[in-house]
Amino acid sequence: MRPLNEGRVMNHGRRIVVAAAIVAIVAGCSNIRGRLETPQPKDGTEKAWAGIARKDITPFPGYSMAGYSVAAKTARGVWSRLSATAVYVEGPDGSAVAWVACDLWAIAGGLSDRVAELIRERVPNLGRDRIIVAATHTHHGPGNHQSCKFWNLAATAHGGFDRELFDFLAQRIADAVVEAAETARPARLSFQQMPVWNVARNRSPGSFKLDPEAPRWNDIHWPGIPGQTGDLFPGPPAGDDPARIINPTLSTLVLEDGNGPFGVVAFFAVHPTATGMTTEVYSADLVGVARQFAETELAKTAGQRPLVALFNGAEGDVAAGTTNDVPRDRRLAVSLGRRLGRCIAHSAMHGEYIDESVRVAGGRRSIADRTFIDRGGQEHTTARGALVGAPALGGAADGRTVLHETGWLPGAKGRRRLSHGPKLFALDPLGIDPQLLEFVAGLELPESAYPRTWSAAVHRIGKVQFFTLPGEFTTVMGRRIGRQLERTLDGTVAVAMGLANDYLYYVTTPEEYEAQEYEGAATLYGPWSGPCIAHDLVELSASLAKEATPLASGPARYGYTAGTGLSPEPRDIGATPPFADDGLANLVQGSPSGAPVRTRPTYEWCDRVPTYPVTTEPGTIPHIRLERQRPDGVFEPMVSHGLPVDDAHGSVIVVLREADTPRVRWMTASAHGARVRWAAIWLDPPDVQPGQETTKYRFVATTLDGESAPSLPFALRPHERVIVGPANDRHHCDAPSPDLSKEKKKEPHPDILLVVPDVEIGIQRRWR
Repeated sequence: MRPLNEGRVMNHGRRIVVAAAIVAIVAGCSNIRGRLETPQPKDGTEKAWAGIARKDITPFPGYSMAGYSVAAKTARGVWSRLSATAVYVEGPDGSAVAWVACDLWAIAGGLSDRVAELIRERVPNLGRDRIIVAATHTHHGPGNHQSCKFWNLAATAHGGFDRELFDFLAQRIADAVVEAAETARPARLSFQQMPVWNVARNRSPGSFKLDPEAPRWNDIHWPGIPGQTGDLFPGPPAGDDPARIINPTLSTLVLEDGNGPFGVVAFFAVHPTATGMTTEVYSADLVGVARQFAETELAKTAGQRPLVALFNGAEGDVAAGTTNDVPRDRRLAVSLGRRLGRCIAHSAMHGEYIDESVRVAGGRRSIADRTFIDRGGQEHTTARGALVGAPALGGAADGRTVLHETGWLPGAKGRRRLSHGPKLFALDPLGIDPQLLEFVAGLELPESAYPRTWSAAVHRIGKVQFFTLPGEFTTVMGRRIGRQLERTLDGTVAVAMGLANDYLYYVTTPEEYEAQEYEGAATLYGPWSGPCIAHDLVELSASLAKEATPLASGPARYGYTAGTGLSPEPRDIGATPPFADDGLANLVQGSPSGAPVRTRPTYEWCDRVPTYPVTTEPGTIPHIRLERQRPDGVFEPMVSHGLPVDDAHGSVIVVLREADTPRVRWMTASAHGARVRWAAIWLDPPDVQPGQETTKYRFVATTLDGESAPSLPFALRPHERVIVGPANDRHHCDAPSPDLSKEKKKEPHPDILLVVPDVEIGIQRRWR
């Protein structure tokens, strides 16, 4: 049966080429090995302690970004840096937990285990079951760091495992947790929940409607804050609008000292993919915007500027935005992020104090070939081996791949299998004998190449149970698990931590699985995967009813086969484009039209080649801030709407301008002192009217070695592209890029800016 091939014929040669492109694997494997030591008990102090810290985890340019698979772009630079925000909470009896939200697409078991190993060396009371490492699920972070061979091949356009990237991420994430623990202070904890509408929608309403909960969904009473009305906090959409059939719950856990909130831990389910798959730079997407906006809003009333850690939830079928018709770009990310950030701040300021006691249950569980008894007494078994369905290769409703247009369509089904139901094998649309294809694929990707276990955890703080979801669970599946945990421990509230500790891909309800849309086709171990995981979490939850939480037994060794080794280089980005903002049309936009604005001020300078190991800050991509000249001639850092005007807060894009060049040998660049050109683009300079051009500005770069590299001062002029060079010879490049020799030059402007006509846009270039 070939329902996808009707009216579509591939010649034999093309079939073989496409098959080879999908399953070809270079020989050689990378292994991840380690040892998890037994945690040491810590005496209590009869009061709670808490800490929060953040570390930059942005790698250097050149990595294929994970999340869009073969459609992924290779990162040229960064807009809104990637970070790991860690939280440490210690109860009055000394029992502690640590959580860390990372701006990554996913967290595999090997990375979370390695992070736990590094943490245990410096924070002895934190064992593996007390640590949760989760991904925000940005699709604009690096791939190639998973401990699973399948993900290192399938998640990016350039498959393979990069050990140096893995070590870099593990160390930075662990450093964040250690800093949070070492800076912990006496604290009170408060908790609140509220619904947030008009940020997300259900992208698979057809599957959702198969769930028995669907007809009653609009009758659910979501937790809220009294008096929460008006334009800032609108009510739900009407009827069965896709933006209505989500779980809109935002949960916030607030860390407070004598000066007010110093940390907020927020939980909200959404795919942070607002900028879309055309984005060519690293980005925390709407999650980064939401964090920054919430921190700024809270600083206005809290007496100090708190850090916000934002965790995802059951976001498997939850897309960003209320409709698929809105362009996916920086404007959408900023709009949605600010809306979510405003709600985070509002919820945090209306929390209710909770008991600070900490209880922990956790351990590694199998998902493959598991037999279990559900709550109704029925026996079920998950599949022995992982299987990806054909619709998964075609992409989700808000992110179709090129394969969708050639036959990999949602809803495609095959002959029903005992463990995988009606799932159609991913390569079946090629038209080659399916048994042969499955045999060949099994040789290249055996059962061990897929994730087969997951690290389960339920952390209870006061009345709240925080539980891990090892992947992308749909709205209904996540809610079912939460409700079961709340029934297990009466009087508690259950909060999901999505994409935590491991990544099993998608997990749907059995009813949704039958539809075989994208999410069901991407559920690896069959329709009973979700109920199996629910069963394990309920067992852990039940164990928390005990008076004390024993420390996990140990020590234990861990091991993973990550697949083929890979050493990405910045030269993988390709040749230097004519201008720094080429290819960034979805980011360098003007409001309200959304059209790209090509007159953004730009700074170009030279810095060394970024290489591992990273021993200095920033070390991977230079930091940039903007400064404005005061009347007395002194330059001071700019602030706009309470935020510094810099790359860390989304005001600047930083890109590597000169990546593919014969004179740079990246593997030995550090030893030979090679230098390359970088560029910074100021996204939202103030509007300047003719005659108001006296104010001077400058960029200031913090180089990879921590040095300061200011630009020459410049003035803003309407409708002119400003490109400036460095103020000192040390960071000056040999020649401006692109080459000006072929352009008609005019006499230099009195402020030494070279003005070059470019049709309707003037170009200022200022170089020493």
